[in-house]
Amino acid sequence: MSFPNTPPEGINPIEGLDAGQIALLLLASIAFEELGLAHVINAEAEKLQGAIGTLVDANGDPINPFIQAGSLAELLATNREVEKMLRTVIKKEMLLEFKFENVLDLLATLPTCTPTTSTFSNPASITIPDEGPSSPYPSTINVTGLTGTIAKVTATLHNLSHTHLNDLEILLVGPGGQNVILMDDVGDSAPGVVNATYTFDDASPNSMNAVTIPPSGTYKPSNNGSLENLPAPAPQQPPSYGTLLSVFNGTNPNGTWSLFVNDDAAIDSGSIADGWSLTITTTCP
Repeated sequence: MSFPNTPPEGINPIEGLDAGQIALLLLASIAFEELGLAHVINAEAEKLQGAIGTLVDANGDPINPFIQAGSLAELLATNREVEKMLRTVIKKEMLLEFKFENVLDLLATLPTCTPTTSTFSNPASITIPDEGPSSPYPSTINVTGLTGTIAKVTATLHNLSHTHLNDLEILLVGPGGQNVILMDDVGDSAPGVVNATYTFDDASPNSMNAVTIPPSGTYKPSNNGSLENLPAPAPQQPPSYGTLLSVFNGTNPNGTWSLFVNDDAAIDSGSIADGWSLTITTTCP
């Protein structure tokens, strides 16, 4: 029989305990008591085996061949002793059951939180004019039903076409106002793109530069210019726009996420034909 770990991993009883940690300690204490009772029951069984001379080792050999079964009176006396002990064990088991039910009641009052990774999309096309804000401006995604706080966010633009990618300024704003520039001044004077799909992920080893048109793929958020304020109602600087998606970590994922797309120069235009999406991973506090 193995012993439970007390305190459970990650719990320091010297520091303040929350209700969930208290419940874990109570469950561990019940496990210890149940283990002790199991040993008591095993000992009583061996007592009976010894009394009738059938106590054997793992190989089936008598532990002590000189022990003989007792008289009928001795066997009955041993039986009464075992019966008394088992009555005590049963009483203890009833108390443990009540204790366990109380712990279950405590657990039922605790808030639930399930870490999840979920994707939310707005597939509506975003039209980018030859100069100025896109239509719509912003394009939004309403995130609901997630528990916990953000551990990771990635954003994807689906089927982006533009005759001069360098014109684009794209800003993502979360429900709490945190924001990050996904791309700005990418590709310089190189030719445009057709139906490119870009995913932005802090963990990507790739960055977009100001010279080369990036193929479809996964990139870090890439700001290659000295970015001025995007047109209102986009948030205005200062403070400066964010440079990493981790700016959203630790915040509430639920609410309206906004994608602001602006073309900062005349002549060239484009669209994000299939809209955009967010993939959000949450963690419990």
